[in-house]
Parts: sequence; structure tokens; C-alpha cells
Amino acid sequence: MEVKILGKTPKGSVSIKASNDRLQLVYRYRGIREYLSLGLPDNRNNRKFAQSVASTIELDILSGNYDRTKERYKLFGAEPKTERIYKLELLELWDKYVEYKRPQVSQNTIAKTYRQVERWLERMPYKSVDDAVIIRDYLLKESTPYSTRRIINQLNGCC
Repeated sequence: MEVKILGKTPKGSVSIKASNDRLQLVYRYRGIREYLSLGLPDNRNNRKFAQSVASTIELDILSGNYDRTKERYKLFGAEPKTERIYKLELLELWDKYVEYKRPQVSQNTIAKTYRQVERWLERMPYKSVDDAVIIRDYLLKESTPYSTRRIINQLNGCC
């Protein structure tokens, strides 16, 4: 990991560092070292932006308005990163898991063990992985503890 400091800064001020070609601010607040990763590539324009954020932090510390959450110093006007989440229903996920396992297990395992789990998933009213606790309770109510344990172990492997 390469870290380079972009110039010396006097005591009490915010340093701008480039770590893995990403800009980061380093400073002390009440004797504790603080970091703020800007997530920006190291280039001239981004260094100017980093300097303005550093100045804002310095002024806030001096005036007693420092934001410990650092929300105030995040990229102004930047679009929040949204994570694409593709949710499969439990039965779809199970089908993909069985296809993945097919070359590794015997046909007997697929026909008996995996098919039993599939039948439970087809008749179960709960279809989401997020309903794990409800699914467990449903299985405990509708089947034996032994079967419930085996089905949950298989679903655990799947998920």
C-alpha cells in the first residue's frame, strides 16, 4: 500500500494524503487521530476539493462546530451510492443451488434429499430468504424436529 503525503502541514491542521491513489484527510481532534477517506482519485481537481474540505474541517475544529459523524464533510452534491440488490425467491435460489451441486452429488441425493427440500419450499407460504425465522417456526410446526433440522441445514448450505 503506497501512501504519499501531499506537502507538510503545520501542527493542528488537516493533512491530505494519497493512499492507493485515493485522497484521504488525516488530522487530530481532541488528541485522537481522525481519518476521512474522500474516495476520490488523486488528481489536481480532486486535490483542490480535498483542500476545501480540509479547510472546512480546520475551521469547524477551531470554532467548536466539528461534526464527529463527518456527514458534513462528505462529498457535497454527490449522488449516494446505491447498491443493486437482486433478490431471488427462496425456491429460485434453491434451484440454482441444486444445479450447482448436481456434478458433485449422486442422483440419489438429488432425488431424495434435495427433492424433499424442494417440496417443502413449494408448499411453504413464505418465499423470501428474509423470512428465515418464520420459515423455521413454520417447519417446526408442520414437520418433525429431525426433518426441520435437515431442511434448515440444506437451506443453510444453499444460502
